[in-house]
Amino acid sequence: MKEDQRKMAFLDSGSGALFNPPRVFITLEAVKKIQCFTRLASGEINGLGLVEKRGNDFIITDAFILKQKASGASAEIDPLELNKYVAECEDPSKLTFQWHSHGDMSVFFSPTDVKTIAGYLGDFTISLVINKQGEYLCRLDLFKPFYLGLKATLLVIVPVEEGLLSHCQKEIDAKVDEAGKFSKVARKILKRDRRFSDWTPQKEPVAVPFEDLTFGEEEK
Repeated sequence: MKEDQRKMAFLDSGSGALFNPPRVFITLEAVKKIQCFTRLASGEINGLGLVEKRGNDFIITDAFILKQKASGASAEIDPLELNKYVAECEDPSKLTFQWHSHGDMSVFFSPTDVKTIAGYLGDFTISLVINKQGEYLCRLDLFKPFYLGLKATLLVIVPVEEGLLSHCQKEIDAKVDEAGKFSKVARKILKRDRRFSDWTPQKEPVAVPFEDLTFGEEEK
């Protein structure tokens, strides 16, 4: 590869800026599950999740628990249950998210956690530790083509329901006098949710940092 081509490989073709670093997104449903599991468990609890990779972005689409032994200071998934899940999983390559709670304790990655992460055999893994107060640490570990460990901010995707899109479109039609081409473009955007089907830096999902979300008593 020529020198100028190597330089361009690190550039965003739209802005000429250095390419965007990896980001970790999570669906609202998945983060609510984790929050509920964490709050309802007496002590620690361990879980897994599914991840989809879209370009330089990682989307945690689901979170769940398997049969495990847990106490106030540890939680370990039954290896037989894990093997069974992997064998029956439709796409085991998506099983790249691991999370656990620290109950009422502070959040940190223990030496055991770090050792577990280092032993992962895939291209990447996302790890999350959270407590009952909603404090958390998230990390993204990339293993190929070389190792890179990153602290990650968890970005929660806020869903936009079809009914809301329809309501807003009716409001625009009734109350906004749009000119020519803009009206057609706006109509196309509102009629199609591109957050998952067309994932590019120019068409980002609606998302907020996890710290900005508050979960009411109804999730307990």
